[in-house]
Amino acid sequence: MREEDQILVVATVVTPVSSKLSKKKQKFSYNSLTLRIHVTLALLQVSYGGFQVLTRVALLGGLSQFMFAIYRNGIAALILAPFAYFLER
Repeated sequence: MREEDQILVVATVVTPVSSKLSKKKQKFSYNSLTLRIHVTLALLQVSYGGFQVLTRVALLGGLSQFMFAIYRNGIAALILAPFAYFLER
């Protein structure tokens, strides 16, 4: 098989997959989607760091580990309950 034929085979295999999403139907371009992913991951890392600082301050301030776990799970349940109620109807 010639090199031109190999390139043609690769192009015909890749093209139908990428052409399924027309540019009119795409809501975000590749660059804006990549930017959103990176910003989301950066905010997630900042929130993890903030949680670690909050945990350290609370535990060094005298809060017991048992009560901290109860408060943490209670707050998480209050935050997630509306999403579970409205999205799982």
